[in-house]
Amino acid sequence: MKFLTLMRHAKSSWHHEGVKDFDRPLNNRGLRDAPIVAQHLSDQNLQPDLLWISPAERARQTAAIVLEKLAIPEEQICYKEEIYDAGLLQLLHLIRQAPESAEYVMMIGHNPGFSDLACILNPRQDRNLVTGAVVHLQLDIGSWKAINKACATTLWQAWPKMLSKD
Repeated sequence: MKFLTLMRHAKSSWHHEGVKDFDRPLNNRGLRDAPIVAQHLSDQNLQPDLLWISPAERARQTAAIVLEKLAIPEEQICYKEEIYDAGLLQLLHLIRQAPESAEYVMMIGHNPGFSDLACILNPRQDRNLVTGAVVHLQLDIGSWKAINKACATTLWQAWPKMLSKD
């Protein structure tokens, strides 16, 4: 059995003229929402063996906020260029390369790839991952190489509006 958590980056800004998509930062809502979701992750006592992060600015900022709440050793954190702009097949390929010693991988990245991945792993997963959303999956596999469609159960999912006390 393996575990996979997918977190979509928090809300980012489209109002920076001349800024490439890769360099877009979080907006005020994203900066407000990310700590709420990070606290939820902390409350779940998550201890991933690996944290893979898209190197895009909005994912890096989201990860920095998450890392304020989760005590993940630096050697378990890796920025993976493949996550940025990855589709379903690229994400599956990347996950299949995870070391077998890792029982639990967490990833911070982007849509549509993350929503597509969650839905293919668990066909009952019908919620689009909004910005800042997290889905925690239990995979009925013994090896990362075996990850495939319909191999997961959603243990829980959360998103900023659900967690917000406002």
